[in-house]
Amino acid sequence: MAAVTVAAMADDIRRYRISNKLSIVCFAAGVVLFGAEGILEGTFLNLFQEYVLGGVSAFMVMFMAYVLMAVGAGDVKLCGALGFLVGMKGICSIIVWAFVYTSVIGIVGIIFKKCRIKQTAIGKVHTIHFSAALL
Repeated sequence: MAAVTVAAMADDIRRYRISNKLSIVCFAAGVVLFGAEGILEGTFLNLFQEYVLGGVSAFMVMFMAYVLMAVGAGDVKLCGALGFLVGMKGICSIIVWAFVYTSVIGIVGIIFKKCRIKQTAIGKVHTIHFSAALL
């Protein structure tokens, strides 16, 4: 999980985008890991519910933040994929703490006048990277 989030953060800081390939790799890793764990322990259906619920709920929460223009689409897809990787319990704490960290980063950035809107090839974006808080 750390490797995916570090790669996503680096991509986000460099290009102001998170590659779909990273989200797909994270999603696939989550499916393989919970599938293997479920088969080995004989609790496939319970784990399936836990991890699918984690992925779908993370996607929905982040999609609401996207609609409010608080995060980018790459953050939404990455959090959904992370939900499949860590399950419902893990993704809830990750999202809450990521919003807390991003808020602190934003407040500090505003105080020191480091937060601004930047024009990029994909449009106007703010310079606070949510993906950094996911780490």
